[in-house]
Amino acid sequence: MRALVVMVLLACGGLVSCSPGSPGSDETTGSHSGSPAATTTPPKNSVIPANLVGAWESSQPNSNTTLAYRFIPDGTYTYAGLLSYRIPDGGDYEMQQSAAGSVRLEGEKGDKLVLRPASSSLTKKDPRNPEGDVSNSPQPLTPKAYAWQVTDDVLTLIDETGQRHAFKRASP
Repeated sequence: MRALVVMVLLACGGLVSCSPGSPGSDETTGSHSGSPAATTTPPKNSVIPANLVGAWESSQPNSNTTLAYRFIPDGTYTYAGLLSYRIPDGGDYEMQQSAAGSVRLEGEKGDKLVLRPASSSLTKKDPRNPEGDVSNSPQPLTPKAYAWQVTDDVLTLIDETGQRHAFKRASP
């Protein structure tokens, strides 16, 4: 069910409207850094390489977390993250985060991917602490930079702390 919710969100069901476009270059890595204000219109030099375009999902067997990105050829992206688990005393803890914004590639080899959210929200439901529940709470629009690589339909993102995140291609 979580995967279905993520795919519906990424298929334009509320994060950002999808738009067709022509793919970029055949580069396998990209780069971008810096922290200018988030914009909804990507800069003209931010065309996404063809091998990065599409939907990507990270979900491990027996995991209670699903993360997903959709990269659009025009230089925009959507993100959905879901965490859900049963609480021993009854009920389910659920947290959903979504974001949408622009993608930039930086570095001499385009080996850094920078995501600049134009919108970001969090929904949290905790039966143990209902007064702390939030629904579509706006979140900080903090850019995130990753080293990145696509190999055999697996997207690897490495954040600034060195943590690796692997995503399988869900659709082109």
